[in-house]
Amino acid sequence: MPFPDAVRAWHSEVYQPVLKVIKEQRVLAAFPGRTPADLYAWVMEHWEMLKKRHGSVFPVSDAANSFAQDNRRPWFLRFLLALTGRAAKPPDPEA
Repeated sequence: MPFPDAVRAWHSEVYQPVLKVIKEQRVLAAFPGRTPADLYAWVMEHWEMLKKRHGSVFPVSDAANSFAQDNRRPWFLRFLLALTGRAAKPPDPEA
């Protein structure tokens, strides 16, 4: 596949669907000062963790939904879940 076609495919089949979930779930509101691209990077990290946990066949759209749901919880609950290993570590908004 030629590089320009690969870029278009990635943009339409990976990047845009993840951004759609981020926008629909209003996840960006939980991270003032962050960009959709920041959240995309965090979703990709979350996706890698989920694939290790549940197997490599884990849809990226499900990872985006999981990230959105995990980050809807109050910060202290996300922190406690991360400490106990029962959830992915929340992204550091200062990073």
